[in-house]
Amino acid sequence: MQFLRFCRFGRLAGTKGNLEAAGFLKESLEREGYVAHIHADPPFALLPAAFAVGLAVLAVAYWIAIGQLSLPIAGALFLGPMLKAANSMRRGAPLAVFGVRPATGESTAPTVVLGAHFDTVSLPLQGSFFTASLIVVVFMLGVLTIADRVSPLVGVLASGATGFFLYGNTSPGGDDNASGVFAVLECARHLRSVSNVNVVPVFFNFEEEGLFGSLSFSRHFLGRRGRGLPGVNFDPSNSFMINFDCVGRGKRVYVSGDKDLAQMILSTSAAREMEASVTPFYPSDHLMFKKPWKAISFARANRYWMLDLSWIHSRADVAEKVDLTYVREVASIAVEFVRSIGG
Repeated sequence: MQFLRFCRFGRLAGTKGNLEAAGFLKESLEREGYVAHIHADPPFALLPAAFAVGLAVLAVAYWIAIGQLSLPIAGALFLGPMLKAANSMRRGAPLAVFGVRPATGESTAPTVVLGAHFDTVSLPLQGSFFTASLIVVVFMLGVLTIADRVSPLVGVLASGATGFFLYGNTSPGGDDNASGVFAVLECARHLRSVSNVNVVPVFFNFEEEGLFGSLSFSRHFLGRRGRGLPGVNFDPSNSFMINFDCVGRGKRVYVSGDKDLAQMILSTSAAREMEASVTPFYPSDHLMFKKPWKAISFARANRYWMLDLSWIHSRADVAEKVDLTYVREVASIAVEFVRSIGG
């Protein structure tokens, strides 16, 4: 029932549904005995704002130098969403919600961050991922025609207005990524009594806009100039990040990221039983955790994940299509790994 309620409304970063989800996650971690925190960083809004302005400048320079309008029109389509994301951050929208359960004892214990993004993607178009992609191509051709026959400025403005006003109609986000969120909560529940590993469940926001939540979290707490995780004495060379992104559909389990950690994960009995395998690349929040951290991401699909996207970023990504048994299976791999490194 909790899973169905979590997916009842879209969780586009900064919206009411997103903020309610953040509150639910904080309360869930506290119920499991974790010290919970909400990480907000209004000055970080400068990054997506600068990205949006930089993209606009690049697009104009490309137009002047090459004389083609494709990049200015595409850039204008993304300008509104980036500026809206920046405004949400400036107003205090959380970049991450996380909990901390430090290991006992004075020696430095292994640290494991268990992560998943809880926001959903903006969905200006109905239908499947591939249908939406086709409509975007047709839209681009239509705007290019307007620019050619009416005015280049009109074409760019039409694209910008489309991106600005349609940003907000969001996917239900059942598999992408309520499945990952509940995998982390499952791990947190099973690991609450572990005393020889620092366990840090984290839920990232603004993943769909460009991994901004995980970037801010890693820079703020884990980087060279970071403040450190509150209450945790950790050694980056003995620290791991396990991410869950789209783990509620598909019979095959994939692991992507650091090769050493991937092999450690695949060597668990749970992973061997599920015949989990490596996939060379998967774009998600684990990419923001740099060496010496070791980071991987789980994903599930019936085929290679790049060929199994008919449901993602669409109205079809509903809670009823997520198999919570699949979610618990993937969580069990992570739980076994965490217990194994505690010594």
